[in-house]
Amino acid sequence: MADSIEWAGAHEHFTLIDGDEEAPDGQTPNEGNDWGYIALVTGGCAIVGNPAEILELLSDGISKVSAHLAGQ
Repeated sequence: MADSIEWAGAHEHFTLIDGDEEAPDGQTPNEGNDWGYIALVTGGCAIVGNPAEILELLSDGISKVSAHLAGQ
């Protein structure tokens, strides 16, 4: 995990990288292990986890943005 935040704009497009495929930086989501991980990469940032974890994270993000909009 990164020690700092890499910022990516919402206008960036995601690329899905599966298991042992290489990201632009040469790393892989599984890092040589058979974890079944994938990565969503955008603007130099990667979200790594198994597919269910990533869907849960994105769903939680949608809920938080929706609540923010509802509160405005």
